[in-house]
Amino acid sequence: MMIQETPFVQVTQGIRIAVIPNYLPEQSNLESHNYAFSYTVLIVNEREDTVQLTRRHWYVFSAGELLAEVEGEGVVGAQPILAAGESFKYASGTVIHDIVGAMAGHYTFLHSDGSNFTAEIPMFDLVTSMALQ
Repeated sequence: MMIQETPFVQVTQGIRIAVIPNYLPEQSNLESHNYAFSYTVLIVNEREDTVQLTRRHWYVFSAGELLAEVEGEGVVGAQPILAAGESFKYASGTVIHDIVGAMAGHYTFLHSDGSNFTAEIPMFDLVTSMALQ
């Protein structure tokens, strides 16, 4: 198992998003070109107000081409509310069809005054152990 120890980090409007991807060889099927990855996301509210994560919008790339666009409510079934200084951590996964790929996107947050803003998810690499040989 390959572990990326240094997170990919982006700070937008006081929301820090750090992502660590991980290749999962035991869940991959090389014959059918399905390469599985998990990724752990840490979201930290560095603002002075409370916000709620309401939506996600992901772009998944495989071999430099857009493979999927994923949009929906919350993350892993949750719409976390983060007071100033609070954080939320979750893990999820994806499958690509080449030995290298990437993901990026943004989260939509709700201010306590009812307005919305987006925070960018940093583009992060999905790299199999075969790509490093």
